[in-house]
Amino acid sequence: MMKATGIVRRIDELGRVVIPKEIRRTLHFREGDPLEIYTDQDGGVILKKYSVIGEMEPYVREFADSIYHTIGCTAVITDKDTVLAASGQGKKDLLGQPLSAQLQKSMDQRKGVKKEKSGREVPIPLTENDKNEYASQCIMPIIGGGDVLGAVILTSQNETLTDAAYKNAETAAYFLGNQSQ
Repeated sequence: MMKATGIVRRIDELGRVVIPKEIRRTLHFREGDPLEIYTDQDGGVILKKYSVIGEMEPYVREFADSIYHTIGCTAVITDKDTVLAASGQGKKDLLGQPLSAQLQKSMDQRKGVKKEKSGREVPIPLTENDKNEYASQCIMPIIGGGDVLGAVILTSQNETLTDAAYKNAETAAYFLGNQSQ
C-alpha cells in the first residue's frame, strides 16, 4: 500500500525527479545508492533500495553458518544498511537490524579492521541496539565493482580472534564481492 506524502515534484527535461531530502533521510537513501524501480498496475512508480548482497541472501546465510561452524565465533554478513545473515551467539538480536552509524563509517573506509577490548580500540556496536560486549571483533568490507556492498564481521565474546579467523573473513568478503559482479 502506498502512502501519500503531500509532496509534488515535476520531471525535468532529462527525465529526472528529485527525491526530497526528508524522504531520502527517512528511507536512508544516500548519494550513489542503487535504486530498483518498480511499477504497479495503477501507474504508480515504486523506488526500492537495491542490495546486491541481499540478492544473494540464501548463499549469504549458508556462508555465515559455515564460518560459525568452522571457526566457532559469531559470523555476521551485512549489506550497507542491514544485517542479512548471522550465525552464533546473539544471532536473533542481530538479524534484520539496521547497522550502527559507527559500523557504516568503518565499512566506508574500505579496509579490514580488527579490534580487541584489551587494545586501544574498543569493538564497535554492529546495530544501533547492539548491547553485546565483544572481546574481539573483525570487520571486513565486501567490495564489488569498486563499491562497498556490505561487510563480513566476526565477533567473539570471550577470546581474541586468531589471524586465521581474520583471513577467513577476508576470504569471505573477497568471494562475495567477486560474486556480485
